[in-house]
Amino acid sequence: MKITINDKQHETAEEATIASLVAELGFGKNGIAVAVDNRVIPCSRWESCTLSENSSLIIIQAVSGG
Repeated sequence: MKITINDKQHETAEEATIASLVAELGFGKNGIAVAVDNRVIPCSRWESCTLSENSSLIIIQAVSGG
């Protein structure tokens, strides 16, 4: 199915969850925030939050440094 991640088209499996997408993209659970259709989804709900065709996601990764 087609979704948008940070304004870029991405193809992922049908019935994908946020957790499976985060793993597919190579991110860990720590240090990132995910919003789906402009709603921040808590990490505790990533396993149960199923994505839909044309979902729009924003993934933000914390970066340390000065």
